[in-house]
Amino acid sequence: MRNTTSNRLCRTSGLSLALLVTALFGCSKGQEAPSQTPVTASPAAPAVTIPPTPTAMPALYAWADPITIAGIRFADHTWVTTFDASSSCPPPTLYWYSWGGCHSTGPGTTATLLDHRPASVDVARCICQPDVEDYRFLAGDPAHGGIDFYGVSGVCHQLSNRILFATAGAGGTPASVSGAHGYGVSRFLYGTYGSDAAEWAARKARCVPPVPVPTAAPGTPVAMAMALSPAMTLEADFAAMLRERLGPEVSRTKMAKLQQLHGRLQQQKARLDRMLLRGATSPRSFADGVNSLVNETLGEAARTLDPAEYERLFGIPPGETIGIVDPNIAERSNYKGRG
Repeated sequence: MRNTTSNRLCRTSGLSLALLVTALFGCSKGQEAPSQTPVTASPAAPAVTIPPTPTAMPALYAWADPITIAGIRFADHTWVTTFDASSSCPPPTLYWYSWGGCHSTGPGTTATLLDHRPASVDVARCICQPDVEDYRFLAGDPAHGGIDFYGVSGVCHQLSNRILFATAGAGGTPASVSGAHGYGVSRFLYGTYGSDAAEWAARKARCVPPVPVPTAAPGTPVAMAMALSPAMTLEADFAAMLRERLGPEVSRTKMAKLQQLHGRLQQQKARLDRMLLRGATSPRSFADGVNSLVNETLGEAARTLDPAEYERLFGIPPGETIGIVDPNIAERSNYKGRG
């Protein structure tokens, strides 16, 4: 009973105190506030949205190293990595050999960094399996990226360019190994991505996402959507090379002569390919034959162009003998696994 009475007294006292406070400050219903400048409530400040920090996309790095065999300067060997730090052999992860051996990088080496750009490493891995030094003469080998037969459909330049296609953004131009010594001659013989345009078109369609990535909020990192341009034939690739390197000022007569030389080179090269594939010539003889054919054709091109034009087109001075197909790699890649 005492507890109940106490509770009622507490509630009554509390109510009386509330009424007293209301009367003193004039805030009860129906009574205006003291005459002062009306107070206007400021709108709440909008919430500050801090965009997420974009995650840096991984990059691909293109490398070159000079090669000399029997006193002849060959086209540089090229390869691709996901790192630009100094490294020794065996290499760290994600190293694409590109039909070659391991090459150390950093101070004291002759390796040169040609290019580097953000890339989709998943696309690069789909195009060619990294971390495999493989010389098997076998169609479909994942370490060869579609350049299955060394010296037939391409060499390290074409395979490296295929891997570097993973640096192409939406409609962008991908990185390449165009800065390598001998690249102009290599492209003259095999094109940018190898002589098998149909295989390259199929590989791109399989490895590159077919639809653009949906638009994301500002600051949100998104995967690259890459343009699937049609694969060019060797003839179309050489025509593009002529336009890029010589421009419109070169006479039509010279252009026609160069295209004629290119067509004849491809025909004679195809005959050597057939001899190799049916076992009518050894891999080393095949490599020597291709290199001789290339230098004979270059000699004719030098008689068609002036020295400056020749060097712009091929990247070497007239009269320089160059090797494109390494006979040592040809021998290893073509003997192994053919039986």
